[in-house]
Amino acid sequence: MVYAIIILLASIPLISVGIAMFISDSSGCTLNEGSIHPCQFYGCEIARLLYSMFVFGWLSIVTIPLGL
Repeated sequence: MVYAIIILLASIPLISVGIAMFISDSSGCTLNEGSIHPCQFYGCEIARLLYSMFVFGWLSIVTIPLGL
């Protein structure tokens, strides 16, 4: 049980990147860590949220080794 929790916590940044990529692909938006591109999702501007979720993936540089 403890190992499962450690793996889940270590992979949260990667899960965030996956969700951001899925949302941007399904709505036809451009997503990269270079800049924020406009993105409409059901009438709401979510570009900053997607950008933050995508850049949050860089935290996996720390969480994956700590989880291991």
